[in-house]
Amino acid sequence: MLIQGKLLSGQDDLAEVYRIRRKVLIDEVKLPEQEVFDEFDNKAIHVLVYEGMEKEKAVATGRIMIDGTRCCMGLIAVLKEARGKEYGDFAVRMLLAKAFQAGIKTVYLKTKKEKSKFFQRFGFRDIEEDSSSILKMVLREEWYSTGCRKKNR
Repeated sequence: MLIQGKLLSGQDDLAEVYRIRRKVLIDEVKLPEQEVFDEFDNKAIHVLVYEGMEKEKAVATGRIMIDGTRCCMGLIAVLKEARGKEYGDFAVRMLLAKAFQAGIKTVYLKTKKEKSKFFQRFGFRDIEEDSSSILKMVLREEWYSTGCRKKNR
């Protein structure tokens, strides 16, 4: 199985990004539309993750918003039929690589408590509970786990 990704700016065609978000975040997760589509899309850097060699099917998306030295990640979504195949992992890694390449040292996000373990595997740490079900998390560049480092023996 080949996984490919593509970074998009807010000026690019975001139809596939919006399709995945609608299917996952609105239809499935039941988030309000105003939380899924907002005025930040035209300023954000988006990722589309594809299944297959010819980029024939977009299966995951996410975005980062960089404002000076601050970066927020969010709206990570993977189609139901594509879960468990590392597409979400790939999307997050592409976005983190872009943030760190841009000189960002710290990335923030908000996620549901039950999704926090997914983000912890990259090195994200809990910093605050927003409500009974939402966590704020932070990742400093030096905490980032690429998954490729050898452990000292």
